[in-house]
Amino acid sequence: MAFQKHQKMFRQLLDQPHSNRLIIVGAGIVGSSLANFLSDGEKSLQIVLLDRSLDPLTGSTGHAPGFVGQLNQNAHLTKLAILSVKEYSMIQGAYDKVGGLEIATSEEEARKLLQRLSLAKAANLNAEIISAEAAAARAPQYVRAETAKAALHFPDDGTARADIITAAYRDRAIANGVVVLEATVEAMEVDEKDGPRITGLSTNLGSLPCSRIIFATGIWTSRIVSPSVSKAIVSVAHPYIHGCPRAALPGCRSPFVRYPCSRVYMRDHGSHDGLGSYDHAAVVIDKPGTTGIEPWPGKSQSNKDEINENNEFDEALHRAYALLPNKSLFDGGTAFNGVFAVTPDNLPLAGRVDGVQGLWVTAAVWVTHAAGTARLVAELVKRDARFGVGGFGSEGESEIGDRVQGGERKWDEQLEEDEEMMRALDPNRFKGEKEGVLREMALHWYNDVGKYLS
Repeated sequence: MAFQKHQKMFRQLLDQPHSNRLIIVGAGIVGSSLANFLSDGEKSLQIVLLDRSLDPLTGSTGHAPGFVGQLNQNAHLTKLAILSVKEYSMIQGAYDKVGGLEIATSEEEARKLLQRLSLAKAANLNAEIISAEAAAARAPQYVRAETAKAALHFPDDGTARADIITAAYRDRAIANGVVVLEATVEAMEVDEKDGPRITGLSTNLGSLPCSRIIFATGIWTSRIVSPSVSKAIVSVAHPYIHGCPRAALPGCRSPFVRYPCSRVYMRDHGSHDGLGSYDHAAVVIDKPGTTGIEPWPGKSQSNKDEINENNEFDEALHRAYALLPNKSLFDGGTAFNGVFAVTPDNLPLAGRVDGVQGLWVTAAVWVTHAAGTARLVAELVKRDARFGVGGFGSEGESEIGDRVQGGERKWDEQLEEDEEMMRALDPNRFKGEKEGVLREMALHWYNDVGKYLS
């Protein structure tokens, strides 16, 4: 029945003009955010949001742990996180401001927290150093006061419900006239004689003409876009465990907790606890399957009494358990192997793809940065639609500066700020680099994510 519904919608699209049709491939949190921001007040584009599975969410959006730490070593990621939190906070039930804790277990780590505090103040983020006892009082199931030295507390950090955000943005987009279609992508259609330029998208339902495509396909992007871009996207496996169901803890949920030097994080899901670790050799997934979850390596599923000594994921989780006041907190829990994308500099790939007119990409974007990245890309796509590629004008003025600073900004300053961000996220920035070198750099960042966390 659902297939027939989408077949009918597809045929209706074929009968409509397509010169200003834009197709967003990927209806996870990034693609749905794009559909929302592109369709908001924009009448010049006919927008189609397409995914091979609209329900359930099969990509990284469907299993993301959801913690949102706004401070990053990279100022661009900090800004995108701040923007995203502002957007999520406007959706009912989407963002829970539980706060975040970074725990130091040595004097050296405590000194590093002071450096992080300075970064937070420079970014106008609310943060404070608190004692080990205060941290343990806030998250008693995750912090041992006797082994912690200090903690950095971010009161405005929190957890995001990617499913609620995605559904809200998709509903808004539909209300704005976006067509949401379930179909499987087979190939881009490109006119090589004139451009080259995008002319359509080949799907299992047939060929759908269009003038622009934005791929928001996460770990599957490397299968579709040009090698000059896809070689910078490396899909990696990541161990996460959900504890057994329990009653909700008294009062508010615990803040999420990170042990940066141990590369471990924990969060209160309300009905159970969760823990993830980057403390293992990076595992590359060269050919992701049809979902964002891969089989758990080996036979063990991280039961405390069933350690597989040859399984790095099990070893990483059991090292993490040693940080907990109750080392058996996750006994009987369910572990899974989630897959997400990393890049050589830990920044998303977002913007126009060189060499093909009308081709855009947004890849390796975390939930933490999804709305901010999508809003920025949407504004630039709108400018292109109104004024041509690279064209700018008063109607396309950016709201990015205002949303971060909360005040009036001059248009030239806003434009300069947007352009600086897009240069940093430019998906073509690794052109000419060797794939092996890029992969090694990306895998290095996987392990450092546990330290700097985005």
